[in-house]
Amino acid sequence: MIRRLLGSQPNESHISQRENIFHTRCKILDKACSLIVDSGSCCNCCSTRLVEKLNLTTIPHPKPY
Repeated sequence: MIRRLLGSQPNESHISQRENIFHTRCKILDKACSLIVDSGSCCNCCSTRLVEKLNLTTIPHPKPY
């Protein structure tokens, strides 16, 4: 489930940010996580902080770009 962040009242210079940021929640290893999704981003990635905090294992991409 993705929900639009409506609680903020941006001024004129930040009006584009209101359209680009979404908040969502997910479950990773039985832990609830709150995420911010920026529609302007062209890659699907999570922060290294998330990986470190949850002690997730990583593997190299088999065919890097």
